[in-house]
Amino acid sequence: MKKVTQSFVKDLLEYIAGGSCGHLIREKWINDKLIELDSKAAKLGCYFEYTFSGALPKNKEIPKAEMMASGKDKLAPYRLADTNVERLRRYFGLMGLQILKAGVRLTRGKFEGDIDLIVECTKKIVFRDGFKWKKGDKLVIDLKYSGLIEDRWSKHGWLWTPEQRAYHGIQAKQYFFITELPFYFLVVSSTNEYDIKLFRIEIGQESINQYILQANDLEEKLNYYNDIGWEPRPDISKCAECPLREGCPDRATYPQVETIEL
Repeated sequence: MKKVTQSFVKDLLEYIAGGSCGHLIREKWINDKLIELDSKAAKLGCYFEYTFSGALPKNKEIPKAEMMASGKDKLAPYRLADTNVERLRRYFGLMGLQILKAGVRLTRGKFEGDIDLIVECTKKIVFRDGFKWKKGDKLVIDLKYSGLIEDRWSKHGWLWTPEQRAYHGIQAKQYFFITELPFYFLVVSSTNEYDIKLFRIEIGQESINQYILQANDLEEKLNYYNDIGWEPRPDISKCAECPLREGCPDRATYPQVETIEL
């Protein structure tokens, strides 16, 4: 592994916690292969971000809208994404946000990140809580196109439960450290044309120090687990979206038993 990314930290923490499959970890972080899950949400998110900013996904392929059977119109989720792109462009105009860079890969030492947006404030804005943007301020914005804005159960949700705070905090700390710019999540609903959240993430130096220690420790753990062997963890839902599913000897073809103690 050449660089430490926020995806690496998330993946290895999930594996250590018993969630992620060892086959995926080995291919991504030992064999250095690009692994993308075949999910509708991921494809839709890539389409939204590319349509808004022109930033290509990691595979460098232009995302295409999925079409109806007739081939004459886009599927409803992609038509909604187009609507939300126009809505977000209006918001950027109202807030005076000018995109300086989109989809740029930056490094700081061994840490690396794919930054969605670096923007500059072209006018002063005072928010409801008194927080201010000044003309000339530069910000990092990570775009999320999500149907989980009000979800408290998934770690990918956006109600900032302790699990969500820990999960999203990994990316925030990684990108703040790399860019040394204020970091924001901008979450646009993928299920309607009105919900949107803008989160300013405050990150102290002690938090960054702890994160660097954590990342260093995970690098060592990667070598440890590679020495003892990676554990496959078949799951019928995850295997259905896994790009390694064809030919995988451990692929789940039926539900696995989960034992619950009362």
